Amino acid sequence: MGQGQSTPESLKDNIFSFGHPSLDKAGPGFMPGDIGIILARLGVGKTWYALYLCYLYWKQGLRPMFISLEMTEHDVGKRFDAISSGISYAGMIKGT
Repeated sequence: MGQGQSTPESLKDNIFSFGHPSLDKAGPGFMPGDIGIILARLGVGKTWYALYLCYLYWKQGLRPMFISLEMTEHDVGKRFDAISSGISYAGMIKGT
């Protein structure tokens, strides 16, 4: 969709937020079957953002898929637990 075009009403129920207002303004969001790829420099929060989106979609009753070629399933699970509990990941690891 070009800039300034609106989303057809028939699609609005099938579009999922990017999870951030400025990103939601930039595009229509994810649609069922979309594959999202997040690219950025090392250490800027790509994994956190992807897991945050998965958490938002999971809370809505959806079944998102997260694939990481860098992290173990256990580490991904710990990060997801931190996001879903509201506890910082660093605090969870330190036990504080």
